[in-house]
Amino acid sequence: MFCQSYSFVQLYTAPLLMAFPVVACLLIGGASMSRATLTHVIIGTVLFQSILTVALPVTSQVVAGDFSETARLIIQNGMILYALTRRGDR
Repeated sequence: MFCQSYSFVQLYTAPLLMAFPVVACLLIGGASMSRATLTHVIIGTVLFQSILTVALPVTSQVVAGDFSETARLIIQNGMILYALTRRGDR
């Protein structure tokens, strides 16, 4: 309660925002709508975190101001859109 009252933790919106990174990790790892394995999860998590680790400092250097949270959301949702719109041989 203390953390939420001082806006350290967002308890109301956290469950809603938690699903997007999970979906981005699964889809960028190669999982499909019908099949997802542990390998897809591990590869997706490594790729997702490495992209965020590299992209956020670059965007903070290019754009002035505190743009890190917005850039993280743009990158995360862009990964989901890319993974859902790509054509596969499956």
